[in-house]
Amino acid sequence: MKQDFFSQFETQENSTYYSVSEVTKMIQDCLESSFSLLRLKGEISNFTAHVSGHWYFTLKDDFSQIRVVMFRSANQSLNWKPERGESLEVQIQGHVSVYKSRGEYQIICKSMEKCGKGAEEFEKLKEKLRREGLFERKKKLPFLPHHIVIISSPTGAAIRDILNVLKRRYKGVKVTLVPSLVQGKEAPFRLIEALKKARSLKTADVLILTRGGGSTEDLWAFNDEALAKTLFAFPLPIISAVGHEIDFTISDFVADMRAPTPSSAAELVVQNVFDLNEQIRKITRLLYQNMQGKIQTLKEKENYLRQHLPHPQKRIQDLQQYLDDLGTNLKRAFFQQTHLRKEKLSHLISLLESLSPLKILKRGYCLVNKNDKLIKKAHELKKGEEISIRFSQSFALACISQVGFIDNKNEKEK
Repeated sequence: MKQDFFSQFETQENSTYYSVSEVTKMIQDCLESSFSLLRLKGEISNFTAHVSGHWYFTLKDDFSQIRVVMFRSANQSLNWKPERGESLEVQIQGHVSVYKSRGEYQIICKSMEKCGKGAEEFEKLKEKLRREGLFERKKKLPFLPHHIVIISSPTGAAIRDILNVLKRRYKGVKVTLVPSLVQGKEAPFRLIEALKKARSLKTADVLILTRGGGSTEDLWAFNDEALAKTLFAFPLPIISAVGHEIDFTISDFVADMRAPTPSSAAELVVQNVFDLNEQIRKITRLLYQNMQGKIQTLKEKENYLRQHLPHPQKRIQDLQQYLDDLGTNLKRAFFQQTHLRKEKLSHLISLLESLSPLKILKRGYCLVNKNDKLIKKAHELKKGEEISIRFSQSFALACISQVGFIDNKNEKEK
């Protein structure tokens, strides 16, 4: 950030001049954007309480000092006021700011408390419990509780504020007040006893631990270690609403949720019934619109199907006609195949008959068999053997009286 701030001057020409307001504005932007919430510790000096209600003072240590302004909206929550000329060490939280009219930087103080033994004890106990893990586990608040338990003083303003908010936001919720001391030496013990009583309420959904604002000493009961461990072991979600927005106690860190004020705790624990009704109406309208849109879509789809899909009876008729066509084609194919097979069979019969020995016999030839064996050569016959001769129309038996051979080459009898 620092480099970016000065680089805008380095890039300008030497002849360029800024106004005082421009430079002050740039310094203000740079400082205020570079620092988040600061926590400072020092001694108050030059304290002035203006008639407007704002406080102006200087916070200093052994080596430096810085101007501080605490506006009325922030200091009115304090139950004490620094005295002019008093040497008082304090801790403050605030933001860095620039007062442009004088070109001075200062701290806008949001909260302030006195330093001392109590603050040191608070920080030590806070660090100890943090290391033990009491600040880590957080239970989720119920969306719409039916039974709220409140631990507080029955005569304090905190309980009245909570009940007023609950009555306005959600009348149907059940509220049980477990009274307890919230200030003094006995307060931690009484608060622990109240927690034990609240634990016995079986229908409870959530617990609010609360009291109104006060000094650090007034709120010190909520910084008790035993109380913190009892809160950590409590089975229900806990909202801590102790003091004002700037007040922090150990109970705030152990609880599942911290509320800046008792009224805020009531707003956190229940939903506004009017908001819920409005949400229901919106959801109902949305569901109705979605249903109408779905019905319209289905109607359009039905019309499309009616126009583009055939009637079931027409579909059946088409299938019946298609089936008849298949039967006709099957018959035609059968007859065609039968005719082809017949022609092929006739051809094979003709071919077989042309190769049959009977055809040869009809041309004047005969077949000579001996002992049912066809005689193909003359030297297979011997004198005196019986032979059968097959003619075209009949058979004849004969006995060989003489065997003669004719050589085909020279046609001589052997």
